[in-house]
Amino acid sequence: MSNNQTKNNDNFFLEETIRATTDIFENGFPQIKERLQKFVNAFDEAFHHNNKDARNTAQTLMWILFPSTIFLYATNLNGAAITEIHSVLELFTIAVATRQIASDERYKNIHNRIERYTLPDAVKVLVDLDLLTKDDLKFAKKLNNLRNGLAHKNAKKVSNAILSGRELNALDITSTMATIDCIPLILNAIKYLLKLLEIGKTTEKP
Repeated sequence: MSNNQTKNNDNFFLEETIRATTDIFENGFPQIKERLQKFVNAFDEAFHHNNKDARNTAQTLMWILFPSTIFLYATNLNGAAITEIHSVLELFTIAVATRQIASDERYKNIHNRIERYTLPDAVKVLVDLDLLTKDDLKFAKKLNNLRNGLAHKNAKKVSNAILSGRELNALDITSTMATIDCIPLILNAIKYLLKLLEIGKTTEKP
């Protein structure tokens, strides 16, 4: 076998990976535009034009915090988009919870530990303070379980979160996630962040 043939064989899987990635943008552009328009339509329905303040705030949050999430969604990388959403919500929930308990003696034992809390742990603190609801905690737990399943390629956790526990192979997680409509999750994440902003405004009041 010649050196050129050996080199070509060595590069086969690399070249196939690059080709598949290139195809997403060269041949998948119509699908990307379609998915983005679908998101715009859903956003318009969730945040009506007649409520300009909420809509403008929601757009600002999306622009600042979720540009990579929207890109990942548009290219049908839903699993990565969900992982990104989780990291944003966890970061800001812990920040808000930390501020809320700063002067609360009931929580003095966790002041030094809360930065290591998971998303559901931090939400639970705000639920106990009557600042968030049990539905918010349910949302946080589902998102956290799904994120953990995706991050660790745990097919059982992913299936429990989105497929009602049906059998799922770990190697099929990415392709299965591509079939999931994650627009509701993105919109719920924005609505959740709006709640955190309101909590912050209340805290700032004298």
